[in-house]
Amino acid sequence: YLSTVGLNYINYPTKVVFRSCKLIPTMAVAYFAYNERFSLVQNVSAIAVVSGLIFFGYADMTADTTVSTPFGMSLQAASVVCDAFLPNLQSALFKRGAS
Repeated sequence: YLSTVGLNYINYPTKVVFRSCKLIPTMAVAYFAYNERFSLVQNVSAIAVVSGLIFFGYADMTADTTVSTPFGMSLQAASVVCDAFLPNLQSALFKRGAS
């Protein structure tokens, strides 16, 4: 729902970039909720993805034809954080053997 509402405040390419970057919140939930550790390569890759997202978002908000707003970006970020819990819950259930 947040992602759909946020589309009124950002352009579609920005939404796609945000949706593809749910790696960071997913890793954070796995780390804090399930004490999962990640390798150095995985952490550096995640930082590179976030850096690209920051540059893309900044460039999109400062362009001459500004379509994206900080409110829209905030809605997309909240949506991605909420979506980060599902893969971790699925992984935990899979490890327990629940079907």
